[in-house]
Amino acid sequence: MKVRIPAKLNLSLYVTEKMPDGYHLLDSMMVSVGVYDEIEVLSAKDITVEFFGTHSDGIDPKNNTALRAAEFFCENSGINIGAKIKVTKNIPTRAGMGGPSADAAGVLRVLKKITNYKLQITNAGVISTEAEKSQQSNISSDCTKGVSAARTEPTVRRRTARVRSYCTATLREARRDNQMLYAQSVGADVPFMLSKPCQRVITRIQGIGEIIAERHSSPPLHFIILPELDGVSTKECFTFYDENPETAANCNAELITAIQNSRPLTGVLHNSLFAPAIRLNPKILDNYRLLGTVSQNVFMTGSGSACAALFYNGRECRAAYEKIIVAAPSAIITRSV
Repeated sequence: MKVRIPAKLNLSLYVTEKMPDGYHLLDSMMVSVGVYDEIEVLSAKDITVEFFGTHSDGIDPKNNTALRAAEFFCENSGINIGAKIKVTKNIPTRAGMGGPSADAAGVLRVLKKITNYKLQITNAGVISTEAEKSQQSNISSDCTKGVSAARTEPTVRRRTARVRSYCTATLREARRDNQMLYAQSVGADVPFMLSKPCQRVITRIQGIGEIIAERHSSPPLHFIILPELDGVSTKECFTFYDENPETAANCNAELITAIQNSRPLTGVLHNSLFAPAIRLNPKILDNYRLLGTVSQNVFMTGSGSACAALFYNGRECRAAYEKIIVAAPSAIITRSV
């Protein structure tokens, strides 16, 4: 069985907090684009992973997100399944486009399908395993008893609403704990990659990537993406960020309004990791400036190294691409999906 999982672009990325465990909380507007990794899963005795395609060089077949996703599935489902996993890499690596998370999401989607295991994809776009549902059921049961008890005593009826509120918060916290564990163990962008595809939608991601907070309608968006072949280490990028953290004002609301009205995005396309990424790879700034010669809507995605230019008109994007491709043969032209 085969699936295709699209890449993502961060139209904005704000680092909002560093947690005691070293992870960083983010607030980001993300969109899926038409660059896909293809994941095929075949029956086999053991779990193995092979990589093919343009961007497969340097990936360790014994240490990667596709393998970790398969192991995570088996551990949490209790199903011991062998699988020969073939991943065709079309999403540039170390580019901030979510390639590793796309591979993990593809493996989970296929294994869920072929085993018919109820690894749920909730409306929030995150994983809910049978173990998590059992945990939530226990909390719900305890809370129901609390509400019932409150109803039987007239003097505490006014507390019923507060009991319900507590139950809702407890369920939400339990689910978030499971999402956080999942995102940390497999890949922070996997919940977004597993969310049901919605065309012309921009998704707001929070936490370390495990919280899908909002979805906003969007006109068709066209992009020229310029990955830097040397790439950037996400871990090193965050380390550099911690040396000089920023306190930029969050413009996500203004960003959405501007896009929905097809207005220029000057001043609202922001990435907290842009400066650290340039320190790690100065060529990113060259690519950013090159794209700036054909568009005023230029940004870096994720922790780099890819930069992108956004257009509302496909013909304008194509014309700009024809100019860019001369100086940057690795440029990619695509659109939101």
